[in-house]
Amino acid sequence: MHMLYFCSRGTEVWSASKLSLPCNVQESWSFVDTFSRLRTSWEAQSGLLERWVTMCWGIWKSRNEVRHGRKRRPGRVIVRSSLKLLEDFQSTNEKLSRPRIENQNRAAWKPPPLGSFKVNVDGALFSKSK
Repeated sequence: MHMLYFCSRGTEVWSASKLSLPCNVQESWSFVDTFSRLRTSWEAQSGLLERWVTMCWGIWKSRNEVRHGRKRRPGRVIVRSSLKLLEDFQSTNEKLSRPRIENQNRAAWKPPPLGSFKVNVDGALFSKSK
């Protein structure tokens, strides 16, 4: 939790996020401890826990990018990109969970009238062979 919440990078991100936590996070808490406390406090407030977890991931990702030679990003950029990622994820999953509406004008196979046969053929015309 030190790296995610108490170091200068974590502090910069959390102040840029304006996300108010329902409890005072302690440096001795593990990520799981903090998650559990926030989960019980935020169950009634939809989406807050998801935002908190996504921003923690953004801080972690940014830290690793810097360690691998990439440029340090400001806290507000980490917040914005993390929340955009969450928004994209939720939007995609919402679209996937919607029932598909079948096209009403779609052609469908119908059996031939009684006493008739239906023959399916493919045809091709080649200009050289006429």
